[in-house]
Amino acid sequence: MFGLLARPDVEGNVLYSKSGGKLPSGESLTYKQYSLVMQKDCNLVVYDGNEPIWASGTYGKGSNCFLTLESNGELIIHGYSLFIPVSFPIWTSGSTSVQGSYVLVLEYDGGLRVYGPAIWPIPSQSAQLRSDGYGWPAVNDSVLWTGDVAPIGTTIVNSVYKLALEDNCNLTLSDTSTKRVLWHTNTSDHLHDCFVTLGATGEFSIKYMGGETLWRSDNRTQYGEYVLVLSPDADLVVYGPSIWTAEKSAVVAVAASAGDSVPSGEKIAMVSKE
Repeated sequence: MFGLLARPDVEGNVLYSKSGGKLPSGESLTYKQYSLVMQKDCNLVVYDGNEPIWASGTYGKGSNCFLTLESNGELIIHGYSLFIPVSFPIWTSGSTSVQGSYVLVLEYDGGLRVYGPAIWPIPSQSAQLRSDGYGWPAVNDSVLWTGDVAPIGTTIVNSVYKLALEDNCNLTLSDTSTKRVLWHTNTSDHLHDCFVTLGATGEFSIKYMGGETLWRSDNRTQYGEYVLVLSPDADLVVYGPSIWTAEKSAVVAVAASAGDSVPSGEKIAMVSKE
């Protein structure tokens, strides 16, 4: 999707601030039939198939535009003019938080959300990211959302890395290309009646079917929307709460050349797809 080399900041339906957080002109995030495209006409557009369902309204406001996710959680579209070799901001999400690591997620329903900061990380201490990009399976559900319940079996997958709840209720993060276990919860239950879930306070846990907790991440914070993300280099991180969504937030034009702002969450009638 992005060539033979994997971009560390863009993967599937997730943009990471940690690795530079940049979506260049002509590139996209994708999930099922949805795509978020940083178009060459400088418009940032969400498509449901071929139908535009949200846009930044920045058509023609610059050239060679790109989207960044900053370390305070803010999204910014930058562009260039014909006469000035320095980029300038033409649109921002207008939502910021504390310094940290954030993710922009293209969600299962085509919505856009920024989550962060990171509140519970399992870093990829021994994982090695392949540089050639050959032989990787497609990214498939690398995100677990608040309220999701995953039974015994595969929980989330990204590239060769898999988070799975084993039959004995041990949660493992493994490299499927080498069969090596990178991390596990070291839990066990002979009844095999367990599941994993992400709570509304950001706590990730293994629970029995009756509701009792077998293991938890112990990182509870304020109530909100959270995501557990498995990155392409095997980082397993809980981000949240949500600080911006394209369906509810106001779109802010931060440069005079940006023109009128476009309310987010509305269907855009006039969008040119490249």
